Amino acid sequence: MTKTIRKGERRRDPRRTVDVNTTLIYKDLSIADCHTRDIGLGGAFVCTPTPPPPINAKVRLLLIRRDRAVPLALEGTVLNTTNQGAALQFRNISKEVNDVLVDILFSWQPPAAMRSTQPNIGREKELAWRK
Repeated sequence: MTKTIRKGERRRDPRRTVDVNTTLIYKDLSIADCHTRDIGLGGAFVCTPTPPPPINAKVRLLLIRRDRAVPLALEGTVLNTTNQGAALQFRNISKEVNDVLVDILFSWQPPAAMRSTQPNIGREKELAWRK
């Protein structure tokens, strides 16, 4: 997994460029047609077609995967916003949800054009790295 921690950021977990369709829910408002720009075990950046929820907002994120009938629901907090979307930190992650996130991170294959920039160091090494 490529570490994409930028100077000045306080991420505990590296993120990987992964494009997953999502729906972002804030209060009673649902923002459809969103997608992740990157995702990690601790959070994600979600691109939104409309202005994102405000910083510190509590949100729900539904990750829509083609291989699952039911979207994966995650709770999160908006840490930062840009004109492209919102940086989220996940909250209250169960072991089952963590396992699905690990699966997303390590089973996703980037398009051929990106493969040379996404090193594949193997799931075993990545799991060892996390310990």
